[in-house]
Amino acid sequence: MYKNLCTCTLSVFFIYPSTGVKIIPISVLSDNYSYLVIDTASSVAVAVDPADPQKVQTVLEEEGVMLEAILCTHKHWDHSGGNKGLKRLHGSCHVYGSAADNIPGLT
Repeated sequence: MYKNLCTCTLSVFFIYPSTGVKIIPISVLSDNYSYLVIDTASSVAVAVDPADPQKVQTVLEEEGVMLEAILCTHKHWDHSGGNKGLKRLHGSCHVYGSAADNIPGLT
């Protein structure tokens, strides 16, 4: 079903070969994760809860992919702290989340 390419706790990522999806957890802050979900066929990515925009940007550059969207589960800074910074770097990306939650940068 999936292939785990690394057994390291902080750098585990998965490739789902039949779908062309690669998921990379990104350790942020001291106790949290953001995720980069990459469509390997088109080299576009979605960031999930990008608390640290610099760490997410570093992985985007390492993977050679373009950020298309941000998915934010809720407004707390440890999930949404990087929304506006990444939006500034990737002007065409959209920020998705609950409009009722006052998520920073929501488009």
